[in-house]
Amino acid sequence: MEVAPIDKLRLRFPDELERDFREDYFKKSLNPLRFGIVLGALIYALFGILDAWITPEVKYEAWFVRYAVILPVCIAVLLFSRSPHFKKYMQPTVFLLVLTAGAGIIALISIVSSPLHYLHFAGLLLVIMYSHTFSKLRFYYTTIACWTIVGIYEVSAIWINHTPLQDLLTDNFFYIAANLIGMFSSYQRELYARKDFFQNRTMQVLEKERHLIEKAQMHATVEKAIKSLRESEEKFRTLAETAAMAIFIHQGGNFLYANRAAEVIGGYTVDEYLAMHFMSLVHPDYVDLVKTRAQERLQGDSDVPPQYEFKLVRKNREERWVLMTGGITEYDGKPAVIGTLIDITARKRAEEERAQMALLVENSSDFIAMTTIDGSVIFVNSAGRRLVGLDP
Repeated sequence: MEVAPIDKLRLRFPDELERDFREDYFKKSLNPLRFGIVLGALIYALFGILDAWITPEVKYEAWFVRYAVILPVCIAVLLFSRSPHFKKYMQPTVFLLVLTAGAGIIALISIVSSPLHYLHFAGLLLVIMYSHTFSKLRFYYTTIACWTIVGIYEVSAIWINHTPLQDLLTDNFFYIAANLIGMFSSYQRELYARKDFFQNRTMQVLEKERHLIEKAQMHATVEKAIKSLRESEEKFRTLAETAAMAIFIHQGGNFLYANRAAEVIGGYTVDEYLAMHFMSLVHPDYVDLVKTRAQERLQGDSDVPPQYEFKLVRKNREERWVLMTGGITEYDGKPAVIGTLIDITARKRAEEERAQMALLVENSSDFIAMTTIDGSVIFVNSAGRRLVGLDP
């Protein structure tokens, strides 16, 4: 497997790959981000109960911060997340939201007289934890946001609240420690997300290359069959009758020729094929697709895919997946369709089983991980991520 080209200092891919990663990261982060904003706003609002219970003398000032400043900002960001422009400004918008939430807690610390302000000291820790987990900010955004919040706290504690030195040092110990732990977690989370993205992208490229090779091989086989037909009908019949794939010719949908392999795929005899319409072989869900492709091919549309997949219904009503390739030839001076059918039902089932297995691994309650030979972790399932603290 190719090593991901990640600049681990800046956490960046090369330019084009970086654009694709950010597009993918936005799509995967949008709904969890909305959930995180709703959850954060709910917690922020519920702490207003403690304002009335523990510091009733300043509850209105505290409620103003919570309900007139922070909650409207959360609602505004939620609404903005529905805009098509949000993708471009998601990171700076959430960055400002986190700063606002942190500044709100610092304002509450200033409003509440000592020693009760310690209640909001823990709230600032929660904001730092939130920024490194639920905010979906990338590493550098969340790092700058959290250290900026600590900086605002320093200004407030020293020049506004005149916090005693012992309390200031204690608070700073917890804030700095929380930030360092959060930075490590945030860095690892984004690094894993980038490796996972690159791995998936590499697999997609390999899959496309495999399909291109199969396509080229199928196309070469069909071209060879068409050429043989034009040179000699006898040679074509010899080739077709010995081929493992179904080969057929139809004109206006009526079968003119079907080889022996077609009997295996469709379950009809050659004589039965010659009395059938091609569409009677196609599953009802795919009739429109097959008709459209046939018409486009007959009209000489160069954009028609040379092969595509659909379901057919065998004589015994069994449904099978097939891969069809098609081309145009002449029969009795009129255009006709010559094509091949390959049974890919086993491949389709294998793909389904792989998808189910991937789902089972991801949802397993056991710790399941995948590493490279040198020990680099390239995959950890959900249970594993929760165990090591990558997921909440």
